[in-house]
Amino acid sequence: MISLKVSGTMRDIANSAWISTTDEIKTKSRTYEDVKRVVSFLASNMHTSPFECVTLTFEFPMSEIVKDHTIEIYMQNKFSRISRDKEKNTIKLTTDLLNFAKDSHKTKLKSSLFFKLEEENHELADVLAFGFDFREPYNPSENVEEKIENLNMKVELVSVHDDSQDAHTRVTWRVRCPLSIAVQILRHRTGSFNMVSGRYKTIKQDMISVPNDITSILEAADSKEKNALGELIDEMVYKMDSSKQSYLKMMKELKRCKTKKFLSNSDYKRMREYVRFILPEGRMTELYITFYMPDFKNFLMLRNSDHAQIEHIWIAQEMEKVLNNYKNQ
Repeated sequence: MISLKVSGTMRDIANSAWISTTDEIKTKSRTYEDVKRVVSFLASNMHTSPFECVTLTFEFPMSEIVKDHTIEIYMQNKFSRISRDKEKNTIKLTTDLLNFAKDSHKTKLKSSLFFKLEEENHELADVLAFGFDFREPYNPSENVEEKIENLNMKVELVSVHDDSQDAHTRVTWRVRCPLSIAVQILRHRTGSFNMVSGRYKTIKQDMISVPNDITSILEAADSKEKNALGELIDEMVYKMDSSKQSYLKMMKELKRCKTKKFLSNSDYKRMREYVRFILPEGRMTELYITFYMPDFKNFLMLRNSDHAQIEHIWIAQEMEKVLNNYKNQ
């Protein structure tokens, strides 16, 4: 006998996606037809992260694995959590809807766990069965280097733990990019990341410059009608630099106060944490990124894609390029 507990709904999935585009009041006013429409869109376009907010816990007797060997696929997923109750002779398996969908498609939707979800929540089961297509081919974006060549981003190959099998090959890169892009990279939980920290050091990296494609957009708009876009961009860049200068002055003064013992070391550290809030997302930062090869290929599928921001596309392309250069040596 399999039991199932589901936390999260179709609306939770939609709300998770809407948080990036819609304020809370408007989200609450959306109809259930809106919910179904956006969830279907998310699945069909493989915008998968919102589905992770739905959690499933199955509990079943250990003998169920003997009857249905496909359960082992779910148990082997690195994002599943497994516990065994020897007294009850049962297994408890918790996973999220996205990973459950991936594993269910591996079983061709014929596992006893999928049938249980279908029985108790046919709407989520239908999205899982008919919405996703995990066979989606990798369609790389066009080369974007010329559009952003003056952004001063950089990708360097640090090390390759090479093996004849991809599953055992692990690669590390050092990446210089805008903070806003680094935040996107950190969302890839299959990787390992270390990034410059304003908590421990004074941030002195440059602000992001205006990329070539933005300049082209401004020129095209100005050629049709004189407008203030160019002046507003100049003002934005000026304010970014001003915020950095204010930050550096504050950090210098904090250091002086600490040296004079006007501030304790703990107060000094707390002030450093707070003052970095003035720095804009457009500042450059650096991070180490490590992926196993299968996870890196998934990263490429998601980020070397026209769906991604152009700076992130460039980073993905450069990571692949420097790795290929290493392999071809």
